[in-house]
Amino acid sequence: MKKKHVLLIGMMICCLVLMKGFAFADPNDVVFSPPVAAEQLAPLTEEEMAAAKPLIIEIAIEEGQVPEPQVYPPAAYTYPFPFTRLEVFNVKKRAYKKYPYRTIGQLFFTIPGAGDFRCTGSVVEGSWVWTAGHCTVTPDPSNPNWHTNFTFVPGARGTKQPFGVWAYDNLSVSVVGWAVQGLLCYDLGGVRFQRNAKGKSLEEKLGALGFLANASREQHWNQFGYPAAAPFDGTKLIQSQSSIGEDDPFMDCDPKPIGVGNDMTGGSSGGPWIVGFGGKGSPNSINGLNSYKYIIPDRPDAMYGPYFGDAAQNIYNYMKDNPN
Repeated sequence: MKKKHVLLIGMMICCLVLMKGFAFADPNDVVFSPPVAAEQLAPLTEEEMAAAKPLIIEIAIEEGQVPEPQVYPPAAYTYPFPFTRLEVFNVKKRAYKKYPYRTIGQLFFTIPGAGDFRCTGSVVEGSWVWTAGHCTVTPDPSNPNWHTNFTFVPGARGTKQPFGVWAYDNLSVSVVGWAVQGLLCYDLGGVRFQRNAKGKSLEEKLGALGFLANASREQHWNQFGYPAAAPFDGTKLIQSQSSIGEDDPFMDCDPKPIGVGNDMTGGSSGGPWIVGFGGKGSPNSINGLNSYKYIIPDRPDAMYGPYFGDAAQNIYNYMKDNPN
């Protein structure tokens, strides 16, 4: 019998990580949202964005549960995992407006029946923004609760919105492993946005990150997010740098998520982990994302994210096959 973990989403919404149902479905298969009404496509207002709750998954391990034995990758560490963290620098030179920083932005949305929330997303293909699955859909084995009113603000800094506000294009995706089964090792999602008034896609306006899946777990990532829970305020792009800390020993799904040193908080969910980070000409490949943290045992300086395997590759292929 699989262990159950308690999830706290945005410190408010509770559900079970492991859900039963659709036992014969392939967890790597892509699932997509049904069309929504016009009022569910409209971007959130400035007031609604300001009031949106920062979203992240926080896990409490059941009493008596012990880490699963495993052979750690040779390059891994023990907690606390080493990392560096900084605000995106060179504000006077407006680094946040330059590639690849400008491909990353604040992602706002409505969870029907729960309210307005915020995550982080990044442009990866056409007008597609990559983010965490829990930012696109709340899992349910019979009727996943797809989120609505997605609003993307790339390159945001303080009150500045240098590339405007982008509206939802009535299509978001995840995979069976998350949307139906609620498995954190499949916490993957994407949202498609409308072209702007000049007919340009997000990629045409900003550029896009590369993509890397089914690669070695022994990577060095630059991780990004707009954390909005204390001590952060959600107005600045935060950058962390770290290598693999561990394969999550508490998680019994496959492929195991990866843990790294990263102290970002709610609102950073979905922020990209980039391999080969640099300016134009660098790969800048998304190869992971901010997904969840542990509160029991308390690991404030660790972030976990799904390994980018077949599920991530399937989502990326879907994005390429369904441009706007």
